Amino acid sequence: AHKYLAEGATGPFFDTRLALLNPTATSTTAALSFLSVAGATVVRNVDVPARTRVTVSPRSIPGLEAAEFATLVTSGQA
Repeated sequence: AHKYLAEGATGPFFDTRLALLNPTATSTTAALSFLSVAGATVVRNVDVPARTRVTVSPRSIPGLEAAEFATLVTSGQA
């Protein structure tokens, strides 16, 4: 499954957070690709256990402490 999030930002006035939900009985890994306006791509893989929600704070990822970005979320689970 692929999901596109067009707008995200971190900095003094913004703090984007992503909530990933896995309602299935099977654990999965979500690949988050953050596409910055500067043209850089930062990829982070996040384990999402079965029937669990995981919150990701892009601000805590190196290179995204103060950035504007779009996000592509890819997972083997629908």
